[in-house]
Amino acid sequence: MQRHALSIMSPSTLIIMLIATACAAAAHLAWGRRWLQLVVFWMAALAGCMLVYVSGLHLPGNFPRPAGVPVVESVAAAWLLLLVAARLRL
Repeated sequence: MQRHALSIMSPSTLIIMLIATACAAAAHLAWGRRWLQLVVFWMAALAGCMLVYVSGLHLPGNFPRPAGVPVVESVAAAWLLLLVAARLRL
């Protein structure tokens, strides 16, 4: 019996990967010049999302946290690291 890859993945992992992918794609549209930058942007966005999720950082307020993932904080950290990655000019 073959299982689909998405059915094995936990919801929090899927949400983090979706946030990182969306942020990296938007950053590549804004600042990207080469395909390699898309990979660098995706790794930077994923690192920002994972940093927030692992550290348990939560802003004061009632922001959405689907599957325990702080969405607003993850997006903010992803964009912070994306700005750093964009300034490296790889």
